[in-house]
Amino acid sequence: MVIPVQDMSSQTMEISHEKPAKLPTSSRKQLLQRQNYKKPLTSSSTVSSASSPASPPQSTALIRGSACRSCRRKKHKCDAAKPACGQCVRVGTADTCQYDPTTYQARVESLQGRIQFLEDQITRFETIELSPVTLASTLRGGSRALSTSEKLASHSVIGNASATKRPNPAPFTPYFPLNALPDFGNWWMQEEIPHVITNHLIYVFIQHRHQVVFELNVPRFLKSLELPFADRRRPHPCLLDAMVLIGAHFTPETFGKYEPVFLGRLRRSLANSLANADRIVDFIRASATLSFFYFFKGRFTEGYNLCASTMRFSVGCGMNSITSPDPRLYPRRKILGPPADAIELEERVHAFWMLFCLDRSGALTLGQPVACPQEEITSMWPSPELQDIDHSEISGGTINRLFLNLATASASAVPDSVACLRAKAVAILYRASRVSARLSEPGVIVHQEIWNEYYAIDHAICHFTATLPSMFDQRGMEYVGGRINPSVVSALTSSHGAALRLHNACAEMDATSYQKCLNAARAVVSVVQEIRDADFPTLHIVQGVTWAFAFEVLAREARNQKKASNVQVLTTIKLEMEALLRAMTRLAEVFPKAMSTRLSGARKQLSWVDSGDL
Repeated sequence: MVIPVQDMSSQTMEISHEKPAKLPTSSRKQLLQRQNYKKPLTSSSTVSSASSPASPPQSTALIRGSACRSCRRKKHKCDAAKPACGQCVRVGTADTCQYDPTTYQARVESLQGRIQFLEDQITRFETIELSPVTLASTLRGGSRALSTSEKLASHSVIGNASATKRPNPAPFTPYFPLNALPDFGNWWMQEEIPHVITNHLIYVFIQHRHQVVFELNVPRFLKSLELPFADRRRPHPCLLDAMVLIGAHFTPETFGKYEPVFLGRLRRSLANSLANADRIVDFIRASATLSFFYFFKGRFTEGYNLCASTMRFSVGCGMNSITSPDPRLYPRRKILGPPADAIELEERVHAFWMLFCLDRSGALTLGQPVACPQEEITSMWPSPELQDIDHSEISGGTINRLFLNLATASASAVPDSVACLRAKAVAILYRASRVSARLSEPGVIVHQEIWNEYYAIDHAICHFTATLPSMFDQRGMEYVGGRINPSVVSALTSSHGAALRLHNACAEMDATSYQKCLNAARAVVSVVQEIRDADFPTLHIVQGVTWAFAFEVLAREARNQKKASNVQVLTTIKLEMEALLRAMTRLAEVFPKAMSTRLSGARKQLSWVDSGDL
């Protein structure tokens, strides 16, 4: 008589007393494994056993490798049931129960397959010429497809024995309007981005390079793009990937949605450059550019951490102690060889000061310490427009003599470059902020040395601001266009921001400091009023921080005038606040995530002025 399925458990329980005594668990398991190994179940025996009423259900030993991934990882016993094993069902993880798609393969068979694969690789390596990067990546990854950075670093073509070298790159295509993408298919899924798109985004980067404090000898750079891929004078793929990423940021309508693709390519090429110690200066500049990208997207912590680690890496390469324009006197480091010429040396100087500006700006934004203190910096200031000149004629010397020289400097034989002015402005802004923070600490006795530093910085700010060129100065504006010079605007804004921060610490208790702070805020407004709508896409994000600080100073003055019932002055202040708010709104269109918090705070304060609730 066949027992129904629903009565199986009860029937088994009823006849369980007729069974002989059970063996220990370990012995019973070993016996079952021997029986299953010596006498595997056949189709006929399976049917007969299933139809036998007296025999209880038998468990069979699992074939090695048939357990699910979760049980194998946790070393749990698995019944290999599908779609989800019993163990995963019991613990409530049935939805994550997965099995390897391939069948079990014996170890000998696996090793034989590996040997055959390596023999095939040796045969291919004997017929084609491979660079060390491609060879290492192929051996590490087996049949894995090469990444973009590995392909660009190699001058050979994998998988085509008839191809010995990659063709030379095509000449750089001049910029052209690209309102809509040509039909390249799913180009973002390919290893190589079409050169039309790459060239377009690189040219967009060249136009916006001052917003990431990136100084570039543009003709020399464009000419280097025509060099063979194996030539180390050609920019490393990581630097090109960084430029493409920034170019995509400034063309959000067309390429904004592809930023994750460009970001992934950049990360892979950065890892490739560092792993092979290949064109380290390009690695440093690309990492700094990526830090700016993080700041643009409001990812301040990521940007600060990347900038700090890159800064310390550059210090290890000796880029903080370049004291001579002679390439032969460059500090020797194993990881970074001597520069080929004076322009390459100057590129390293610019790369360090790019990191310096980013390091100081990030520290001020997040309230964190800088990665490279001033005492460690002996590098010379950047020279005008990446040219080989006599640095002894440039005013200012080094950063350690900046404030002394500003107080006693005469007219320089060679005017400072806009990059030098920008770096000096950031240095003054950071030092003024540090002194202001020390003066604002509650319960701290201010010693005379702090006051001496306070007056020295105040004098340096006045002297530096007076020597700045006009914001319409066109130095370094090649390939950029526009009415204003964004680097000069950045230097002007930073110098006024330094005065704001320095005097704000004593504004509540000293009338002179209060008036100087208010004058600096109105100087910021005067700079903003000269900027037109077409100029905002070329401005730097750090200016928004100073604008927000000036807005707070004007709001404080509005409160004081409201208490004094001075309606006429209050109306003037409101117009100044509205000018700053318009500028912050326009800048937020370029950097929406980075400016959102400051913009919302400014709108609230202006609404309080309108309502009279101050």
